[in-house]
Amino acid sequence: MTSLIRSQKQYLNTLLVPLNEGRGGVSPAYFNRALNVNPIQYALMNNNATVHGIALARNLNNGNSRYINVIAARKGSGAKLMNNIKNNTKKNGKHYIRLSSVPNAVGFYLRQGFKKNGNTNRNGLIPMVFSITPLVVTLKRKR
Repeated sequence: MTSLIRSQKQYLNTLLVPLNEGRGGVSPAYFNRALNVNPIQYALMNNNATVHGIALARNLNNGNSRYINVIAARKGSGAKLMNNIKNNTKKNGKHYIRLSSVPNAVGFYLRQGFKKNGNTNRNGLIPMVFSITPLVVTLKRKR
């Protein structure tokens, strides 16, 4: 998958650096470093093999969480990419998806079912979490 992702360089740049749209963005250098340390890689492509979305993730040491380090998608493709990530995470027995969001993308993640999980960090990112298996509370009736 890494070579496939690298072969899409001209499309990746438009996904990774959407700073002019106010949706965050990461530098190509950061992406290349992240590509080497995040073994779980997702790519959303059309029929012409053009990348419409990309995500790099890893499993956290606690064993029950997957952390999304980089996620980027063309406008209109983010929800489909996130659904693929959610399904794959559940299939692999993880209970949570965690990420650190840029402020402008928080609304998207909230619509996807994520919750804020702490205060803004020193880099201006907001920690967020999605629970694959919602907490179920059973109440007993008093007799």
